[in-house]
Amino acid sequence: MLKKIEQLIEECSSWKRLLDFLQAENVAMKSRLAEMIRFSSKDAISEIEDYQNMLITKDITFALYRKDVVEHINKLKQCGDTVPMLLAGNQNKLRDEVKKLEQEFSKLRFDFNNYLMKAS
Repeated sequence: MLKKIEQLIEECSSWKRLLDFLQAENVAMKSRLAEMIRFSSKDAISEIEDYQNMLITKDITFALYRKDVVEHINKLKQCGDTVPMLLAGNQNKLRDEVKKLEQEFSKLRFDFNNYLMKAS
């Protein structure tokens, strides 16, 4: 059973790395957006603000999921040699949510890059 807990913890650690990567991508996108403001017309400001709000929301989302993952890792480390059903269920829920978050961010990044290509 100890091996199973270690595998679950390793999966959580990979989620933390993924969230760190997504966070870095988000920061890069915000920087690119800030660069765009200088060259944008007043008509484009509304759309730029929409992207800025989406990126800020993603920042908050990444931070909250990272906190959840760290808390889950701590609970896994405390459970000894068996994984309670509640923690196993939480692991599955986090897995699904992180996967969905990654897919949503991928779509946002694609849309954002398309917007930048059209705007330039």
